[in-house]
Amino acid sequence: FEVLTTELLNGYQERKWSRMVADALSRYFPERLLAWANDVGSIAHNHPQLASVLARLQIARGEGTADEAIRSGPPSARAAALRQLVRAQNEAALPQLRQCLREAQPRKVAQEAFRQMLRLKQAALPTALDMLESEHWTERRAAYSLLRRWGQLTEEQAARGLRDPHVAVRNAASWHPNHDKPHPKWGRPV
Repeated sequence: FEVLTTELLNGYQERKWSRMVADALSRYFPERLLAWANDVGSIAHNHPQLASVLARLQIARGEGTADEAIRSGPPSARAAALRQLVRAQNEAALPQLRQCLREAQPRKVAQEAFRQMLRLKQAALPTALDMLESEHWTERRAAYSLLRRWGQLTEEQAARGLRDPHVAVRNAASWHPNHDKPHPKWGRPV
């Protein structure tokens, strides 16, 4: 345990190595790791991989919240936590997905939130329609993209999107005119 924690604190700049060490600690010494993190205090939370593992362990024990796991650690760990959250809660995770789309940073987490909302389709449809009226352009852009991919974007909504002040929202609302024709190289719709 001492060797693993020392290696994790000293080798935190090598992402893959620190992830393997953190996973080994969480697998073989979960209780001891949590106790050690409480003793060490803020030093442990300054290391991204360790913060992510601690958040996941606390959620597994029922002590932490899903927001802590999504907000702590490197982007890849946060995206993985988001996937686990949606797998566990399904449509109950829509507020967290919407928050990630609103923030749009880090990009990997926002992309994962978009994929999970796309997968939820019917359950996420009311949320996507509500996002059309958002004051944040990142939410509006995601809503137009989701509705377009689901085939639920009406002409009225598309016309309103074309009048949006932000260029990214306008681009999301207007899609290529031949989007339903098959691509000549791959033979499937663009």
